[in-house]
Amino acid sequence: MEFRLLPGISGPSDLKKLTLEQLDELAAEIRFAICDQVSKTGGHLAPNLGVVELTIAMHYVFDFGHDRLLFDVGHQCYPHKLLTGRHHMLGKLRQRGGMAGFPEPNESPFDLFSVGHAGTAISTAVGMARGDELAGDHPSESNPEGRRVVSLIGDASIVNGLAMEGLNNAGTLKRQFLVVLNDNGMSIAKPQGAVAQYFDRVRLSDTYTGFRKAAKELAKHLPGGGLAADLYHRLGEASKAVLAEDAWFEKFGLLTVGPIDGHDIPTLVEFFNEAKRFERPMVLHVKTVKGKGYEFAEGNATQFHSPPAFNVMPDEGDDQELVSSGCRVELRKSGRSFTAAYSDAMAMIMEKDPKAVACTAAMPDAHRHHPDSREMARPRVGHGDL
Repeated sequence: MEFRLLPGISGPSDLKKLTLEQLDELAAEIRFAICDQVSKTGGHLAPNLGVVELTIAMHYVFDFGHDRLLFDVGHQCYPHKLLTGRHHMLGKLRQRGGMAGFPEPNESPFDLFSVGHAGTAISTAVGMARGDELAGDHPSESNPEGRRVVSLIGDASIVNGLAMEGLNNAGTLKRQFLVVLNDNGMSIAKPQGAVAQYFDRVRLSDTYTGFRKAAKELAKHLPGGGLAADLYHRLGEASKAVLAEDAWFEKFGLLTVGPIDGHDIPTLVEFFNEAKRFERPMVLHVKTVKGKGYEFAEGNATQFHSPPAFNVMPDEGDDQELVSSGCRVELRKSGRSFTAAYSDAMAMIMEKDPKAVACTAAMPDAHRHHPDSREMARPRVGHGDL
């Protein structure tokens, strides 16, 4: 692919010079750059492919050289790094002198904390929001240029205990505070538990499919005296159309909007512009596809969550260097991983002791067993959300 826009992005100020139509072209370039590099060095692929448009829209609306952006989880930061002047570091991804695989303050002032997995963003954001209030640097009618706070939550990290604590504290704020819930229906593997089931119901519910309902029709159904009813008049028309009634986050005191399409840049920009001006805590529920843009990653988001280097072999007659569909992908063999060694040791223990139980944090497919112990081990292996 010929890069026409990405090399000219030395920071978010360059991004803001582009038209909305050009942002889709930039998204394709970012997606190609990430996939091409990860195919050579390994890295987190599917999580980053899924947040390209979402990250572009956030940087297009907010000024994260001044505002606050917190990641949860950190492995969704590649597009953010490419938009903040680090395209030249991508060629040494996760190598000395190259781009770190997670947010890294020593690399850029746009990375506020060195974070990986997970659950810390909301609590940290609440602390920063409180600090800005004490310093008189929070947004208000008298100070429209105050620092805004955004936390991006992904890959099921919302179910962390610390995330629950953060939501509990966020609901007490009386200022702008935005939680962007990147809901791709996945953790590292398929998430388990009641919260995951709740989000599955929300994504599939007919309540949310009428994206452009008339605001006055929705107002008729708002529960009297509830948070949504109390704050309804403060919302813009777009947010009113997808205001989530009696949503789970409302119990914490956070108004909830969505779900909306996380790959529709104009819609995302519209909603972020509204959320930027909203002076109460809000959750924007965004639905994305993990591995978006490459058929092999979308179809096997677990395997391509964080793959080693791999080879893409286009169908016969296709001369593209890297194609999104109609191709075969082979992971390159490397040395034995710690995970493989640990899994083999666990399988040996489970062969000898029927009471042994293995629990894994949403990564069952990464655990490799001896062929003769595979069936014995599987029934006793459980997994949960990241």
